[in-house]
Amino acid sequence: MGEIVLRGGCVHAQLPGRRQGHQGDNGWFYTGDVGVMHPDGYMEICDRSKDVIINGGENISSVEVESVLYSHPAVNEAAMVARPDDFWGETLCAFMSLKEEGSTTADVITIWFNIERN
Repeated sequence: MGEIVLRGGCVHAQLPGRRQGHQGDNGWFYTGDVGVMHPDGYMEICDRSKDVIINGGENISSVEVESVLYSHPAVNEAAMVARPDDFWGETLCAFMSLKEEGSTTADVITIWFNIERN
């Protein structure tokens, strides 16, 4: 996963109505988006770079983590944010609402999440 940058005659220094992104001194436009380039040449846009959580040098997409949480049958809403950490830089912090109160616990979701993510 890495930041998406563009260069070419049709690339503007600024996108209309958008403050994000900037033109570097090297002629590349830094979009502020994060993606993956697949072997077949397909580029998958995964997240905004500001939504990436850097945990011990690993870039973690908040959108990917949220999608795993949303797939749990008891979860109604989920949001993932970074929490500052002296050792890791940032740690994951999830906010969730359940479909039915008391239908599961944070410990159960944590164990389930670790199994699903790996």
